[in-house]
Amino acid sequence: MLLPSFTRSIALVLAVGVAAPVLAAVQPQKARGQSQAEVEPADDAMPRAQSTQEAGAVEEPAREPGISFDFGGRVQMDYTMFTDSEPFDGAFGGVENDGEFRRLRARASGHVGRFNYKAQLDFAGQEVNPKDLYVGLRGLPVKLRAGYQYEPWSLEQQTSSRYVTFMERSFAIAFSPDRNLGLRVIKDHDKAYWSVGVFRETSGWETRPGEHYNITSRAAYAPILSNDQRRLLHLGVSHTHKFVDGALSLTLRPDAHIAPPVVRLTVPASSADYVQLEASTNLGSLGVQSEYARGWIQSVERSDPSVWAAYAQASFFLTGEHRPYSSAVFGRVKPRRSLYDGGPGAIEIKARYSYADFSEATENGVSKASSFTTGVNWYWTSHLRTMAEFSRTSLPDAGVESTSIWKFRFMTDW
Repeated sequence: MLLPSFTRSIALVLAVGVAAPVLAAVQPQKARGQSQAEVEPADDAMPRAQSTQEAGAVEEPAREPGISFDFGGRVQMDYTMFTDSEPFDGAFGGVENDGEFRRLRARASGHVGRFNYKAQLDFAGQEVNPKDLYVGLRGLPVKLRAGYQYEPWSLEQQTSSRYVTFMERSFAIAFSPDRNLGLRVIKDHDKAYWSVGVFRETSGWETRPGEHYNITSRAAYAPILSNDQRRLLHLGVSHTHKFVDGALSLTLRPDAHIAPPVVRLTVPASSADYVQLEASTNLGSLGVQSEYARGWIQSVERSDPSVWAAYAQASFFLTGEHRPYSSAVFGRVKPRRSLYDGGPGAIEIKARYSYADFSEATENGVSKASSFTTGVNWYWTSHLRTMAEFSRTSLPDAGVESTSIWKFRFMTDW
């Protein structure tokens, strides 16, 4: 999991993390000129105009045909420790304190005339996996995108891993269609956003065996949105209809990436419908967010079961910043005074409760799980962050009253 020399790995990541902000600092037009209210794009939508921005921003009117190219990446290195883990070990096998590169990605993006593109690969783990491989057409009333990409699903999923508040997403992520091969339409106008697409389910470089297709859509609206984004109310809904060939799978793991899955649910099914409701607000430096997901599975063998998951979270910036928002996702936090400017950076405290109930679809084994997570994020600069979290996970069906998990992350991107 972790590369052979932990010490050398730390040195490598530190070198990259320090170099990226320094290089950015010598380009005032790109780094110094941005205000806290500006949002860098997330992974889920097309560039606003130029290749220096990634997915998730509103597109400006297309400029004259030309060619642009931008290269970027992200490094996220984690270390996880388990305590009170004896019941968990007995139920699911041994867990060990360990470190890993959670994400180790390289990205190329840009445009050629009216077409824009993005190619992103992840080198973490034992294999090289695609994360985004698509082309898009801009300058139309709507944005079109074809290729390997995120399906339009949920606020938590669409917010980039560079900007999420917690190291791992909640139990509701079990319903996410994730990235798949397909065609997607996106429309972003002022406070409103919608996207719909048709997708063929894939697994990395290959399609899944059988005929598994999804029709997925997401719509969001911000009835309250101040110019500086410190006052915000965001509401949204996602839906996916899944055409299932044989069986439907759902996987759930504790609030740690290196922990083994505690639920591997396989249900004979012909189709399924998932719906996810989302709401979030900014009240100055306070951010609150919650989502509820429910799935209805058409299964004669299991009497059409229903499963659900939900979470609620809150965070607060002790140093006065807020969560930037644009195009129905949250973006990059920019400290008022970074460490490079002689300030404290941005300090954010946070807490989240997450719950899942798969009991109607489970014949035996674990069917319910809950987790409470709290922690702190320290943004040294807008591109350099450390995270520390403590989680308590409960799995009553497995006799696990609680397992304590301590997690630490160093991350940078450029």
